[in-house]
Amino acid sequence: MSFSAVILATWLATAVVAPPDGTIDGIVVNLSRDGRPAAEVEVELRAELDGELVPVARTRTDARGAFAFRGVPLDRTLTYVAGANRDGVQYATSKFALGPERRTAHVRLNVRDAETESNPLVLRRHDVVIEPAPGVLHVTEALLVDNPTAKTYVGKARGDAPMPVTFELGIPTDFERLTFEEEFWGRSFALVGGKVVASVPWEPGQRWVRFTYSARNEAAYRRWERAIDAPCERMSVRVKGSGGENIECSLPFDGEAGDRAVFAAAGQSLAAGDAVWVGLGDLPVSWTTYARWAAVAVLALTVASLTYWSRRRNKSARGSNAQLTSVHAQRHQRRRAA
Repeated sequence: MSFSAVILATWLATAVVAPPDGTIDGIVVNLSRDGRPAAEVEVELRAELDGELVPVARTRTDARGAFAFRGVPLDRTLTYVAGANRDGVQYATSKFALGPERRTAHVRLNVRDAETESNPLVLRRHDVVIEPAPGVLHVTEALLVDNPTAKTYVGKARGDAPMPVTFELGIPTDFERLTFEEEFWGRSFALVGGKVVASVPWEPGQRWVRFTYSARNEAAYRRWERAIDAPCERMSVRVKGSGGENIECSLPFDGEAGDRAVFAAAGQSLAAGDAVWVGLGDLPVSWTTYARWAAVAVLALTVASLTYWSRRRNKSARGSNAQLTSVHAQRHQRRRAA
């Protein structure tokens, strides 16, 4: 086993070369199989250099799931991450360092079997807040996504996406400025074929996904609608405004909370793909929309005026031509009589 030349260059750049006397060892177990040792699993050691984790060494576990990296530099300025690769997913430790006072690090890496066919993900909660503003709707969503199985869901490739898709957001297609609360989710989701999808592996357990987006509105009435992303146990929609008299929703009305009308599916599960919609009336319209309406009205009035005067001129011209024809006819008759 040899270390990367990048690490060697880092040693030479320091004033004192750190002795390569450190050891990183441990065991890899499979939690999908009651924590049994995982044999013949690739383990990768990465070092952080200039803010980036760079692979520096690889090995494989033995029949007992054990592995070891020897001759690791004892340099506190270097931080390491060990990770086990299984079914295309890397299960990694947190960062750690070695030094003269810590020459050995013992780690345990937990891996899982992968699920590719059946999607096990469910939504324990799905909360939506809609805040109308002049010319736009601001929407905030929070999804509590749960993988209740013992396997990691990795999905599979499909025709409309070049990579395995594990989650898809069914938000309106005319969304703008989609922003995730956590940078991790911002990196994980991408717009593919007009759909917002993620290929991130979903390990067992619950994870919050929070994000905001906007949708333009140019009328006093707007219908917001989205598809449910996964089987949902509890969903609520809150609309900021005065009461619910100008709001209709596919979910039952559940009262008011402050200045927000609340709609909720209490004790009613929603299936993946079900549509949830909110009809919003008496929405504030932006001044730019009024300006466009005024411009259209002025244009229509101008066209109507031009049409009217054009027809009037044509009618007047036809009358003048008729009178001129009559005068010529009278003169011709007089000449014949003479």
